[in-house]
Amino acid sequence: MINVIWVDDLILNPDGSQTDLCNSIVNSAYDEGIDITPFATYDEAYNAIVANPSKWIAIILDVRNDKASEGNENKDYLSMRRKIENFRKEHGNSVEPFIFVFSADAVTISDAKRYFIKDTDLQTKEVYMKPDDTKVLFEDIKKVANSSQIYAIYTKYKNIIDFIERAGWSRDNINSILKLIRCIEYNDENTNYSLYNDMRKIVESDLYKRIEEVGLMNDYPEYLKNEGKKDSINVRSCYVGEKKRGKDDEDNSNRFPIYIQRAFHSLTEILNNGSHRDEKQPLFVVDKDTFEGKAPYLLKSCLYDLLTIINWEAQL
Repeated sequence: MINVIWVDDLILNPDGSQTDLCNSIVNSAYDEGIDITPFATYDEAYNAIVANPSKWIAIILDVRNDKASEGNENKDYLSMRRKIENFRKEHGNSVEPFIFVFSADAVTISDAKRYFIKDTDLQTKEVYMKPDDTKVLFEDIKKVANSSQIYAIYTKYKNIIDFIERAGWSRDNINSILKLIRCIEYNDENTNYSLYNDMRKIVESDLYKRIEEVGLMNDYPEYLKNEGKKDSINVRSCYVGEKKRGKDDEDNSNRFPIYIQRAFHSLTEILNNGSHRDEKQPLFVVDKDTFEGKAPYLLKSCLYDLLTIINWEAQL
């Protein structure tokens, strides 16, 4: 589905229920593969974008909307547009969310010059008239979605995204996964060593959550006690790949397939070397070689190890 925000003063009835027009447009969009989330105010819509920046492909705005701006001229359509444009710059000059204008008001030439700028030539209109241009609006949203990295990522990695959302991962980590895929796979940022730290945060927090839930780490506290060690991602990696469990010839492959053991070990080793730094500390070899372009495939290798583990967890 193509995730889209819609802000309009005709969305809600006085009792807070959705209007017939809102239901009609939302339902029609869903039939076209577009999942519209309606909001009554610009602030609510903007907060939704900030909370989940890698989700929204487009935002549909009305022009003259006193309810959406809550009567505050500093929260009007132009202000909202500027906020979105600044947001996109802060997120690596992203083009998402694309801005569409959907209005029932007649538009003058002077208004058009002041208000409306197409984000892309794929948009056939500066202003889509409500409700006559609804079908054209949906078709153009689908066109921009097909040009969107976010939509491509959500489509290709749907099983990964569905799982981490269902598993209760933090929103920061979900956004980090999407950012990592976008930066490494789509933008070829193979020298950006700061991405190792983003991966490490995921490994330190949510990556082991599903393994713990299904009981694969029930004896981990006993392992820590017997080994005299404190919990860390390095110790957890050793636990996952432990070769002796009860009997000398018994390994851990009945719980963790060998490729998962190797993925945890490799990922942990690289991230330990590529994340422990501060402003006064020189770059370790992982950071240094990555930054200098000597290891152009290392970030991608780490990303694929991470995705391999998540994909395996989704099947537990």
